[in-house]
Amino acid sequence: MNPTHVMGRRVVAFIIDGVLLTAVFAGLFLVLANHTDQALSLTGTNVHVTVNSDTYYLKGSDATSFYVIELLIGLLYGGVIQGLTGRTIGKLICGIRVMREDGSRPGIGRGVLRWVLFIVDDFPYIIPMLTGFIVALTNDRRQRVGDLAAGTFVVRTGTAGVPVRTAVPSAVATPPPPAAPAPPAPAPQPAAAPDPGAPQPSAPEPAAPDPAPAAQPMAAQPTAPPQPPQPASPPMPPANWYPDPSGRARLRYWDGARWTEHTAQ
Repeated sequence: MNPTHVMGRRVVAFIIDGVLLTAVFAGLFLVLANHTDQALSLTGTNVHVTVNSDTYYLKGSDATSFYVIELLIGLLYGGVIQGLTGRTIGKLICGIRVMREDGSRPGIGRGVLRWVLFIVDDFPYIIPMLTGFIVALTNDRRQRVGDLAAGTFVVRTGTAGVPVRTAVPSAVATPPPPAAPAPPAPAPQPAAAPDPGAPQPSAPEPAAPDPAPAAQPMAAQPTAPPQPPQPASPPMPPANWYPDPSGRARLRYWDGARWTEHTAQ
């Protein structure tokens, strides 16, 4: 399963984050707003909410300050914190995370760029995130406009940290078979028995003694038979997704040297 195919989780995470931010903004508004139960006519920059005969309102510089605080909270939550951690509360609950192509966290710059481009992904502002949703569905890595510009991806938490170029186990690699053992050394063959019917060679005549004994050369030491070459150790499998040897998941990521904690179901 492609770990970037988490659109359902992303929608749920977006709704959770939207509800949380709305609650924060509403509480902030009630703390800062003026209250009246009289009929009120507001002009210019203002924010007001009327409940029955009660009106809560901000106008002029107070309304402008409220909008600026809203913007800063959104930037801190959706840009800075998400850039540093790869998560929001909604993403944490839904088990997804934002990362770069090499598996690292986005960082503040990419996180802020991704957040700023909500203005494009949210177009035409009638249905939230309509453009971003359509763009994400039209590419295999499920990147919205903000992701494409920032070079980020949203993946399942279990595969965060794995480079995206190898984090998509579309075809499960098969580990190479172990090297075949070296063949055993051949056993020594016994000497052939002499044929009794064959003519026997005559005994050689004794050689005449040398007038002066010469120094006899040292007898050559018998040399050990050459050993067969040792088989080279099999190469390590390349980094990829393989069947989980522990059986706790369908796939586990091998980084080229050891098994990691990243799994895929």
